[in-house]
Amino acid sequence: MAEALEWPFSYLIVDRSDGFPTVSLSCNFLSPCRIGDTLELELTVLELGTSSCTLSVAGAVGSRVALNATLVLVYTHRSHTGEHSIAIPPALRKRIAQYA
Repeated sequence: MAEALEWPFSYLIVDRSDGFPTVSLSCNFLSPCRIGDTLELELTVLELGTSSCTLSVAGAVGSRVALNATLVLVYTHRSHTGEHSIAIPPALRKRIAQYA
């Protein structure tokens, strides 16, 4: 995701003192994957809020769906008083919106 958004984790965490932790995750495994299978993942932005985004991940082996997952990420900033949610920076929001 960091590569597609051109927003490296090192920039996010080290340079900005920000984070984008997962606060909710659900996953349904619909069929088994075996050693040697190629699992292709497709990520879609379902919702883009002020400080959070909801993502869908679908995994398939060929035409067979193997898993569906939903994640909620919240954009945060770390300071001397702790970590708290903040608005997703406009430049990052624009990049995320491309996948909605």
